[in-house]
Amino acid sequence: LWPARFVLAQLYQAEVQYLSDVKRGNGSYTANLDSLLKPSVCMIENACNTTALRLASRHFDITLNATEGARKGNCARYAVGDWQSANWTGGPCFEASVTYKVQNQYNPIEWRQITGKVNEARLLTYPDTGQRWDTEEAAW
Repeated sequence: LWPARFVLAQLYQAEVQYLSDVKRGNGSYTANLDSLLKPSVCMIENACNTTALRLASRHFDITLNATEGARKGNCARYAVGDWQSANWTGGPCFEASVTYKVQNQYNPIEWRQITGKVNEARLLTYPDTGQRWDTEEAAW
C-alpha cells in the first residue's frame, strides 16, 4: 500500500496547488493529470515531485474525479488569492484514485488489485491488505 499512499500524497499536493494558483485552477480542481504534471504545479517546494508522479503514472492506473471549473460545493474550501478565504465547507470536491496489482509472495500466480483513494480533505481510503507480518494476509 505504500506505493499508493505515496502517489496519492503527490496527487493531493498537486491538486491543492492547482486549485490555489489564480492562473491555473483559480479555485477549482482538475481531472486532467497532464495539468498536474506541470513543473509550476507539482514541485518539490509544495511536497510534490513531478518526476516521481510522471513515473508512477506509467505503472499505476491514476484516476482523477473533479468538476472542471467548479468553485463551490460541499467540501473543504481552500484560500485562493485574495478573493477566497478558507473554510471547512463551501469548496469544490475532488477524488483521486490509484490502482495497481500485487503478487502473492508464496504463490506467484495469485494477484490482488489494490485501489487507494484520497479526497480534498486528505482522507485516504484503501483496503486492509498485507499490513501485518503474522497473518495469512501478510503474503500479499
